Amino acid sequence: DRLIKNNGIKIEVNELIDIYRNHKPTIRFYDDVMPFINELKAKAIKTGIITDGRPEGQRAKLEALKCYSIFDKIIITDELGGIEYRKPHPLSYEKMAESLNVNYDEMMYIGDNPSKDFGISEIYPIKTVWVKREGERIHTNKKVFNKPKYTVDDFYQMQKTGVIQ
Repeated sequence: DRLIKNNGIKIEVNELIDIYRNHKPTIRFYDDVMPFINELKAKAIKTGIITDGRPEGQRAKLEALKCYSIFDKIIITDELGGIEYRKPHPLSYEKMAESLNVNYDEMMYIGDNPSKDFGISEIYPIKTVWVKREGERIHTNKKVFNKPKYTVDDFYQMQKTGVIQ
């Protein structure tokens, strides 16, 4: 509202919100992501994404990254019944395990947000990995509520350290 008022912009706030929520993002994976995913695929390891957020925005990002043709299963938590199903709620992990036909102790969740991404390991024996990406993270100042089993700087380090066997 202040930006519009202070700059004499002739647009309604709701229009700006609509543009923001429905834009087609120009994004790409970090350079280390696809080599890691390709290594998993070469080992016949199933892959999935669990993502929080408004479905239209999340789908736009997933489409921009071509995730629907890369990953075996994608779950947008808000589509499970609302924001109360966002991580670390167990429902998305339960649906992922069921869809991929894997046990919880065979699953690994890789995330970057220490305030919500690793709590699932308190409920199910899912291994958790925090990709910190020092200097590049958007969750820099987040409190770590649940410690991940592994912490790495990037996906290259995951490959080198043997987090994935």
